[in-house]
Amino acid sequence: MLGFFLKGLYDYLSPYKFIVTGSGSLELKQNIVEPLTGRKKTFPLYPLSFEEFFKFKTGKEIDEFNLFCQVNKNEGERILDEYLTFGGYPKVVLAKTALKKREVLEEIYTSYLEKDLSYQYLLKYLAGETGSLLKKAEISRNLGLNIKTLNRYLFLLEKTFVIFLVRPFFRNPTKELTKTPKSYFIDLGLRNFILGNFSSIFQREDKGKVFENFVFRQILEKKPVFGVWFWRTETGAEVDFVLLQKGSLLPIEVKATKEKFGIVGKNLLSFLEKYHLSKALIVHWGEEKIITKGGKKIIYKRIII
Repeated sequence: MLGFFLKGLYDYLSPYKFIVTGSGSLELKQNIVEPLTGRKKTFPLYPLSFEEFFKFKTGKEIDEFNLFCQVNKNEGERILDEYLTFGGYPKVVLAKTALKKREVLEEIYTSYLEKDLSYQYLLKYLAGETGSLLKKAEISRNLGLNIKTLNRYLFLLEKTFVIFLVRPFFRNPTKELTKTPKSYFIDLGLRNFILGNFSSIFQREDKGKVFENFVFRQILEKKPVFGVWFWRTETGAEVDFVLLQKGSLLPIEVKATKEKFGIVGKNLLSFLEKYHLSKALIVHWGEEKIITKGGKKIIYKRIII
């Protein structure tokens, strides 16, 4: 009914604009979106990006991040570590202490995600397997969920902006790639709450997964028109992310370490050769630099924005 009510106001040529929000995105779409075809603009409102988080903490733009870290190394790492640990939900960001941040995350979890035990087990599985192939048959068997219920849960989690499923990039799927997606969390703080792990990135055994999810969030903020993919061959060769940028593919590798300049993985070079590309991006914990490897431009960055 609300959709038809808003449609009536719009068609009446009202001078007012309406912002319709809510946590139940499925209900919004079902009850509001359809009657407003051609009369509305829909956009997701995610938790704070690192760009927004950094500006809130320092008053500086994100392109000053590397300079900020050079002058204030410890503070720069502390800010990044806080974001990787507690995420970007506004109320969490505003909380003054780590204890308060955890309490807010618990409130978010219990209010929106605490359903039956199977749902909770699935969330914990996804949090632990961030960035891994989403093998539905294996999940179904391990969690005791039938495929239909599993698909429904994944659909709900994606449509309510808890996770994002990244699909494989392919041009010839019958010869090259698996179609199994990978999953990432929209907010790292929520992921860490589900795992019960708020350790610093410097002390975590899963720091590779955390940093890869962080890079995914940066990609999501760039609003890639044609989406984001990963590349994986049947033999297991893989590139973490693939973007379509200005008509050309851009492969992105993620390393939660300080990579040595000039050492480029064979999978990344293989992708560049296969699709006749001139450059690739390596996001790592170290300094920024551009090198040439085998005639290809390799760009090392700490953050991608």
